[in-house]
Amino acid sequence: MSHGPFFSNEMVTPREVLLRFHEFPDESKDKFKIGKFQKGRMNDRNMFISKLRNKFVVVKICRPAEIRQGIFRRLIIRSFFSQWFDVPNAVAYKKPGSKKAVMVMQYKPGYQADIAVADLSMGQKIALFVFVRTFGLPDMHHANIILRPKHKPCLIDLGDEPLMMSCRRGGNSPGLFALGELFF
Repeated sequence: MSHGPFFSNEMVTPREVLLRFHEFPDESKDKFKIGKFQKGRMNDRNMFISKLRNKFVVVKICRPAEIRQGIFRRLIIRSFFSQWFDVPNAVAYKKPGSKKAVMVMQYKPGYQADIAVADLSMGQKIALFVFVRTFGLPDMHHANIILRPKHKPCLIDLGDEPLMMSCRRGGNSPGLFALGELFF
């Protein structure tokens, strides 16, 4: 499956980022708060929407370990859960001269599932539960599911918590409690 020349779901060098985007996405002059595009979405100084090469992208700045987990979880969804869900493709890089890393993701327009959880099939609800339980997404809830007409639901915000920490919490994961909203 081709993700285009920009989003290869991997960590790349800063030089490769410049070749793909012609600038560092976190330094773009065209930055927008996420809430400007989707009402109710979190406004975070470490996560914003940017316009690069006439396309909108979502940019997230955080620790390299968190970025690696986000890439890993994207690959898991693409490999094992793609029958039920979509996930934005991404590319990531370590910021030159910084301890932070940057993930650049495809922008997927749509609306949050906060009112429309009934749009998820029982198979999708079960697949989401298995994914959250197995890979420990502490922040998975209805607002992190984007619904788009004629497309599979898109999972966003795949968690910043390292995989081993989130799995270690097991049954106490807040993501599991939030998923109760999808079933009841």
